[in-house]
Amino acid sequence: MRPPAFAFSPAHPPARVFMSASTGAVFRIPAPDGGSVAGWRKCGDGPPVIFLHGLAVNARIWDVPDLPAPEGGFAFRSLAALLHAQGYDCWLPNFRGHGAPDALSEPAAGQRDWCVDHFAAVDLPAMVAHVQRETGQRPVLIGNSMGAMVTCAWLLGATIDPADAAVTLSDSAAAARHASIRGCVLVEFPAALRWPNSAYDADGRLRWRELLSMWGSDQPGRNGACSAGDGRSGSADEVRGAGDELRSSADEVRSAGDELRSVPAGVPGATAESEGMPRDPVTDRNFPFELLSNSWVLQAIMSAGGTIDLKWMRSTARQSAETGSQSRWLRWLDERIAAAAGFISERLKGSRHFSAETFTHGLRAAVDHMKSGVLDQMGRSVRARGFVSGLGAPPVSYSDAYPRIRAPLLVVIGGRDRIANAEVVRTDFFERVSSEDKRLLRFPDLAHGDFEYAPRAYSEVYPGIMAWVHEQCSASALEHG
Repeated sequence: MRPPAFAFSPAHPPARVFMSASTGAVFRIPAPDGGSVAGWRKCGDGPPVIFLHGLAVNARIWDVPDLPAPEGGFAFRSLAALLHAQGYDCWLPNFRGHGAPDALSEPAAGQRDWCVDHFAAVDLPAMVAHVQRETGQRPVLIGNSMGAMVTCAWLLGATIDPADAAVTLSDSAAAARHASIRGCVLVEFPAALRWPNSAYDADGRLRWRELLSMWGSDQPGRNGACSAGDGRSGSADEVRGAGDELRSSADEVRSAGDELRSVPAGVPGATAESEGMPRDPVTDRNFPFELLSNSWVLQAIMSAGGTIDLKWMRSTARQSAETGSQSRWLRWLDERIAAAAGFISERLKGSRHFSAETFTHGLRAAVDHMKSGVLDQMGRSVRARGFVSGLGAPPVSYSDAYPRIRAPLLVVIGGRDRIANAEVVRTDFFERVSSEDKRLLRFPDLAHGDFEYAPRAYSEVYPGIMAWVHEQCSASALEHG
């Protein structure tokens, strides 16, 4: 079946503060270890697309409610909604333990903890196989942050040996998985959890003098970001500005697909921005993230607690979306939570484009939990300055195996990303993979999290992703008649 024609033309929803739409029909499939994978499907006649979520959220992050622009059209619309409107068959699975209450992916009986390895070796293989059986077509995978990590570990053939609960990279599994998809989109991918300017020296010792001298300058710019004192600071202006920006840049949006396709395979950057561009010194370091990852106190707390449950944050957001009004107390609570989230987005992620509206009514509907096994694997990767397995001792290094990846890739990075450093993603991953068809889109002013729910992602990022997905599906359709 030929894919739907790509045409980015925002529709005009009814006038209301926020549009609340169904994420889709719930599906549930068995996993090979006795667990299950559940999620939502937005059925379409076109090629299948599987969306993979990041840390602390579930698959709804890819399909948060629409945010209409005051003058008509959208200030923000999710990537899943946009692709579904173009006819694509969109699947939004939850990794194990995520998606409660209506689409909870169950772990195996008796399993109390899990990590990225389980998502890559058990959950995603079951999901891809099911989508192929159900549709008769190879899917495109789109993963953001941890979802991108899962995608790459899966491509590398990650399997778990039940005898010793260790990860191995299977050549046969990797070959079969490469053949089962059309390509992958990796958004804000922490390919190696390291930073050019580390808080630790080569021997793992804390650089106290440098740390103290630079800590005061470790301040991301506050332009357009929400301050800790006002959860709504700048957000209304940003939403209105996003709508104006979207309409005023219509020619650029329409040409995004042509510009992307004009870049030769293997050349970093669709707009020649990936090399020779001045780096923001703030994004070259993330001292808080490194220190937390190396903190034995935090590791002990997580091991004892097991889970950081964030689902309590959904309650007021759900009431606001369903009733369109809030009590004074809930409004105050929303503002305080949004203010804290804005501060974290700015300090830990480098964001200048935090939007209180899309956070309160969008991201908060998708918040879920964090397991100690997942956080421990992230900490292991920070200490290894790469991406390593959470299972096994010594761990398997996924980042050392990147040259084995050959699938068509679109890598989308932000120049202000303090989690997935753009230069590290380019040198440690993009330049090392063996894919003949690989593209890199760099957005200098966007940070971690902006690609999921900032209005600028809708106006600037999603058109390029949609163009690439359509290109891959068109090429596959031609190859198979």
